Amino acid sequence: MKTIFTTATLFFFLTTVSAQLWVDVGARASYGIAWMYNDNIFNDSNYDYHFEGAIGFGGRLGLNFGSYHGINMEVSSQKMKQRLEYRISSTNNQNEVSNIEWQNLDLYFLYRMSSHQVFVEIGPMYSISSKFSHEDTQLQSLESALFAENNISDYSPFYRENYASAVLGFGGFLVGNDAFTVNLGFRLHYGLQDMVSDLGASPSTNPTIKAFPAPIRDESYPQYAKTNPLMAQVSLEFNFGVGGLAKTSCSKRQHWFWSGNR
Repeated sequence: MKTIFTTATLFFFLTTVSAQLWVDVGARASYGIAWMYNDNIFNDSNYDYHFEGAIGFGGRLGLNFGSYHGINMEVSSQKMKQRLEYRISSTNNQNEVSNIEWQNLDLYFLYRMSSHQVFVEIGPMYSISSKFSHEDTQLQSLESALFAENNISDYSPFYRENYASAVLGFGGFLVGNDAFTVNLGFRLHYGLQDMVSDLGASPSTNPTIKAFPAPIRDESYPQYAKTNPLMAQVSLEFNFGVGGLAKTSCSKRQHWFWSGNR
């Protein structure tokens, strides 16, 4: 992530030397799927993953250099879900259901290259997570004792408060004019850090409760595996062009102008 940030920052300063600078602002609505990927759970025949919805709304500020390059800074509020169906052991055929829900405040810093009304973007995302809930009849029967042991009141402490992700996206122009455009986009997000906290990795002295996000099972896995949050989303962007800063060809003095989107 440091390499991505350094490259984007260097590009920012090099481009401003020779390119026209202009600004756009906008809103973004997105919908897709979320997945708490854990290698142990994925390879456990007693567990079945289900992709669940991830819906978000946010705003963006774009700093653009000429017609092709830009830096996007975005804030998005996301509601995420993960559903697991499982059997406690291989000898038990009864399916149990585990539903996990949480909210993210996602902060994006993306480099975007645009050409011929399409764009590609890449960069880091920083997520602040909160309001975790975990609906599982097998787990909730032990909930009071689990919370009392750890002196907590909900499931949030079993997960990280924040984590970083790498983001890759692409999209293109749908409709608009010089001052307003609507873009359609697609993004892939890969969490670079374990979503489970240290407490969630070892939540209880009760041997029945194992590591999150799948704490109910008869046997422990041979070794601990990280839980990487993944997300894929389709989005609509509504962008408004704002004034820019340029140099006149005769006097080389800078002046402000009104610009639309690419």
